[in-house]
Amino acid sequence: MDRPDIPVWRTARAAWGVLYANFGVYLRLSCVPFALILAANAAMTATGFGGTPAGPAASVAELFRHLLGILLEWSVWLAMAPVATAWSRMATGRQPAALTFSSAERDYILRYFLLILLLFAAAAAPGRLSYGIGHELRATIGVYPMFLAQAASYPVFLAGLIVAMRLSLILPAAAGQRPLRPRDSWRLVRSNELAVAGVLVLASLPAIPLQFAMALATDGVMAGDIVGIVVVALRKTLVLWLVWPVWAAALALLHHRLVADQGTGPRPVTGAPAATPAR
Repeated sequence: MDRPDIPVWRTARAAWGVLYANFGVYLRLSCVPFALILAANAAMTATGFGGTPAGPAASVAELFRHLLGILLEWSVWLAMAPVATAWSRMATGRQPAALTFSSAERDYILRYFLLILLLFAAAAAPGRLSYGIGHELRATIGVYPMFLAQAASYPVFLAGLIVAMRLSLILPAAAGQRPLRPRDSWRLVRSNELAVAGVLVLASLPAIPLQFAMALATDGVMAGDIVGIVVVALRKTLVLWLVWPVWAAALALLHHRLVADQGTGPRPVTGAPAATPAR
């Protein structure tokens, strides 16, 4: 079978178009998960859990606590699983967006958590490696060149990202209750790797100026009181909350093209699906 032609720009634009056309629906679906995630981030900010280790002087316990904090920050987004499954189904026009908790959501949570563990391993191992290299360099030459220490870990983390991307189609497959084995996702994405990466990168690009604007707007705010804690938690949560449905839609559209349309020919991605009226 011929490899499907993926229109990279149109697919990324369509993923944002789904959010634009259905933003009211997204607000309704995600308000409770957003509040839970914000509260969890505020609690971690208030307690200082998972704070940044103190450079080369950090102990193994401090580094472990930091890495565990990263894992918890990623894991709280499991609260968005019912939203992601509903959004994935709506993005491909299979049904209006509605929250459910069925086997699709349970499968999505399980697969998402497995991908989190994979990325965590890809981040934790390089992180420990960079600190170890930093200690050795400091003992040998008397300084701690952070960039050089971290640079040695970049290839490991990049490899983890590539593996996660190749397995990413298992998420929209779970949302649509269409079983897809990890090895099949790996094969499909590997055959279209540059196009899939291009869609995900383009879908993520608007988050950069949004995050920069958020950082400028909250520059100098510290988590010293309740207002500061809420602002810092919002800084961790708001942009990712906005981009989350775009990633879900992008993966759903990619899955639809690479999997669902096999045997019937590729289906053009021409733009966002019709808006679903907010209730």
